Amino acid sequence: MHSRLGALVVWLGLHTMAVVAAGAKEVSWIVPSDCTDLLEATQTKYLHFAMTNKPPILHSTVPRPMYKCAVESALQYLDTGRVIIVWTNTYDASEWDFLDNKHGQIRFCNPTDVWRKGTPLESWNNTGKYTSANAANAWRLLITYKLGGMYLDFDIITMSRSLFLQNTNLHTITWETSTFYNGAYMNFPERHDPLLLALMEEFVAGFNGDKWGNNGPRLMDRVIKPCLSAGRPLCDKLLVSAESRMAPYHFNDIPRALNVTGTTSRVVHETWTEAKLWALHWYSSRWYSKTPPCMMPLSLMHRVFKQACPRTLAHHDLVCA
Repeated sequence: MHSRLGALVVWLGLHTMAVVAAGAKEVSWIVPSDCTDLLEATQTKYLHFAMTNKPPILHSTVPRPMYKCAVESALQYLDTGRVIIVWTNTYDASEWDFLDNKHGQIRFCNPTDVWRKGTPLESWNNTGKYTSANAANAWRLLITYKLGGMYLDFDIITMSRSLFLQNTNLHTITWETSTFYNGAYMNFPERHDPLLLALMEEFVAGFNGDKWGNNGPRLMDRVIKPCLSAGRPLCDKLLVSAESRMAPYHFNDIPRALNVTGTTSRVVHETWTEAKLWALHWYSSRWYSKTPPCMMPLSLMHRVFKQACPRTLAHHDLVCA
């Protein structure tokens, strides 16, 4: 049996709900459908998120509160007709109730193995030290290939409508630094894009589950850099956006830069607003490893949350006392 992209799925039926005790709080568990109806739809304006709580991947108990900002901020700036899809085996409905989904713009879908059929990932086995990260690396390629649309990591906060309105017909990725690419943001408007197929083929052929980044950013480098250098038709529609559009700081500088307070934080935030920064990639692994789990009052991160996801900020105790 092939190892699954995520944690073991126990099928409980379409939107089956169970209520279990979790300390003093009741948790309303929902197992969503696998959403295979989307395969027959003509819609391709999707925004995909994949639940990445540790230790399991594509499976959630209670997501880190700051991750919810990704969904709320996207919902605030979403272009007409686009649907947000959160891919997760199970989720707690009560953890998402504070977001207004009355128009059905957020849909939860179960990442079962049926989605791998007919792709290079159908026979792939997820092995090695970094199974969680590699499951996410595989899933972003697979689901964007099957359905088209945009993919964002959960630690990317949408900052302006420009993210959805710029270069809508181009296939877009972004630089993580000035030297290598990042799959945290991908926009492929059409289904079954051949570049995504090539990325999946190399993902399987060059897979190394024990080397960090080999199947993520380095995979993008192995396929896309020679493709662009040789001027291959495969990359004719590809736009690589500047890192300043989404990652104004190097990932090693994130904790220091986003915790700055006072006049500096206000000026930087105003500059970002005027420049219509597409989004902010705050690199959660760096943030959580080097800072307290709260943000400083009126820090740059606090100002970003007040602008992009005020409901998440109000719903959770995220600001340091």
